[in-house]
Order: sequence, then C-alpha cells, then structure tokens
Amino acid sequence: LKVGYAEADHYEKLTLEVNDYVDGFTAINTVPKTVVDEKGEQALPGGRLSGICGHCIIEIACQAVHSLARIKKQKGLDLKIISCGGVVSPQAAMKHIEAGSEFIMVGTAALFYPQLPLQFAKFIHDRQINLKI
Repeated sequence: LKVGYAEADHYEKLTLEVNDYVDGFTAINTVPKTVVDEKGEQALPGGRLSGICGHCIIEIACQAVHSLARIKKQKGLDLKIISCGGVVSPQAAMKHIEAGSEFIMVGTAALFYPQLPLQFAKFIHDRQINLKI
C-alpha cells in the first residue's frame, strides 16, 4: 500500500486497519505543496498543488519510514517497508535504511542519477556494510 506523509498516529490507525490485507507499505514519494512562480501564478502543469520530490524531502520521507518501522516493531507486525523520497545519493539511501526501510525505491532520481544503484553498491562494499537481503 503506497502512503503519503502523515502523522504517526494516522499511520498506526491505518496499519492496524489494513494489516490483514496488505504485505507492506511504500512511503513516501512526494509531498504535496502549492507551487507558484514569482508572480504567484501556477508554475507547473496540472494545478497549483504539485508533488515535491528530491533531496528537499529526505527528512520528512525518513520520518514517515521511521514511524511505520516503529509501529511494525511495537505491534509485532509482519509488514515490509519500502521507502522512497529524496533518495538521490548513497548517503540518502542509508538514511532510509537507518530509519527502518527494508527496500528502497528510486523514482525521479533515476532520470537524473542513472548510476545511483551502482554508486550505492560501491558505497556499501567500500564501507563493508552488511545489509540483510
């Protein structure tokens, strides 16, 4: 189940409601924000509200993952956590893992950083980081 950003208590309610029906969660992809130009006019196609992605959402994305991981552990749930949002470097990927992600999904960053998976593999190899797969 793909979820957007929410407060921890909302994640807990959702997790308990859907636990019997889903295998896990993907959190989060973008953060909805009003995007306007210097004149206050709509800046992007599709409306004034747009999904913001990239490095600027890394902290909020990891906060979402951390909340879900904490609930999973506290409630003893068998759910997988896939994270995305702000993964533009190996260091950003590690932040997601440290927050509790078991898998990392890269969206928009793949367009700008197609070598990111290889960079991450080299990063964990060079630092002898042992990740459970």
